Amino acid sequence: MRVQGCVHDEQLEPVALRPKTKASFDVDGPATAPCAAEGNHGFSRLLQLWWNGMDMGAAEDAPLRPVSTDLLMPEQVPRLVQADGIGVRVLAGTYQGLSSPLRSAEHHPILILHVRIRPASEGVVGPLTSAFNGFAWITAGGPCVFGKGSKSLAAAHMGGMGMVLLPPGGSDLHIQNEAEIESELLIALGRPQRKPHVKYVGYGGAFIHRTIEQVEAAMAEYEADPTAYGRSSAASAAKDVAFDAYKMVGGFQDNEGEMFERPEGGAPARFTRAVANA
Repeated sequence: MRVQGCVHDEQLEPVALRPKTKASFDVDGPATAPCAAEGNHGFSRLLQLWWNGMDMGAAEDAPLRPVSTDLLMPEQVPRLVQADGIGVRVLAGTYQGLSSPLRSAEHHPILILHVRIRPASEGVVGPLTSAFNGFAWITAGGPCVFGKGSKSLAAAHMGGMGMVLLPPGGSDLHIQNEAEIESELLIALGRPQRKPHVKYVGYGGAFIHRTIEQVEAAMAEYEADPTAYGRSSAASAAKDVAFDAYKMVGGFQDNEGEMFERPEGGAPARFTRAVANA
């Protein structure tokens, strides 16, 4: 499904109302598998990546490309299992002839892979575009040792410090799982912009633009009326949204949240459900 932009709020109620599942790398089986009674049962993992897909070479007054949102179901994600046993789910971009239906990568190419490597084994993720850079991050299992081309990069463990930066150069990423359990990781790569840009992180989210003035204007427009933001460029009216199921909340989180950045009574920034499970 493809729509013109969205205001999102990472609430997990819909996930909590269905059986716990995990992504499957089995090419011939269903796209998801039940979680075991132990291990990951009962918790969800949310990964949010900010990707600058702007045309940074355009003139400062050039309009931005229309914002869009792609929602993919697990069965829409291409899967393969390599001869070395490494399983790959292609979340964005193209890998070994498999292309994700996520069309956001058309304008400024990216590659995002969800990778599984079996216990105490090793293999190669590739070929990759040598001009891309990015990172690999262990999301389950570990530790793993990484190497790209002839370069030995680093060893990493699962968690906040489990990220390995992947510089340009080399088309193959060598991975060795040193754990006696299965490991999973996220590989995110893209063509570097290598041009100045500005990011505004505010309580309504984050905006990227070419100049400080433009990014501040974008945030101000959003805060003035989140229900109308971006609709003029998308030629879409607000009446096609059932806003009565939601209410506006001032602040990034509630008053008890660590990221609450403005006092109560400020401009509304996000939506929440007006009725539980609505």
